Amino acid sequence: SNYSQSDLKSTVITTINPGSAGLTVGKLSVEAKGNDKLNSVANGDGGGIVNISPVAAKVESKVTGTTTTTLSGIFNVAGDLDVAAGRTDNLTYLSKAVQATIAGGSGTELEIQGITETTTTNLKNATINVSGEADISSHTDVRVNDDNSYPSMFRIWTVPLH
Repeated sequence: SNYSQSDLKSTVITTINPGSAGLTVGKLSVEAKGNDKLNSVANGDGGGIVNISPVAAKVESKVTGTTTTTLSGIFNVAGDLDVAAGRTDNLTYLSKAVQATIAGGSGTELEIQGITETTTTNLKNATINVSGEADISSHTDVRVNDDNSYPSMFRIWTVPLH
């Protein structure tokens, strides 16, 4: 098709709340993990004697993702505590048009209307007793056109609390 439109939305939520009764464990590791993969291609290849089109191929895309980990209540951890929220997106876009004509003119468009990723680790109304190390973190890793010749990538990490 010569037009590709995507509106990708995803939500991952992990919540643990043992309440006032509490939870006693040797080690606790909790992570909400979100992964999205999008491959959006618009192909305006064609031919003819005369082919004039202002836009022969167009890709429009919007990506919204939310990943949340929440601990509430009382936790007694004899060893280490790891609490994280992580998100990894691999987004590939291609808008192309090869026209075999005697007379012609056209173009291609790629419009990324937004990439909005929210990754959160919450400790809400939580009492946490840890004998070992505590690592609380969130990260977002977005890769755009990582498989093609013009990759771009951004990563956001929070600094873990120890």
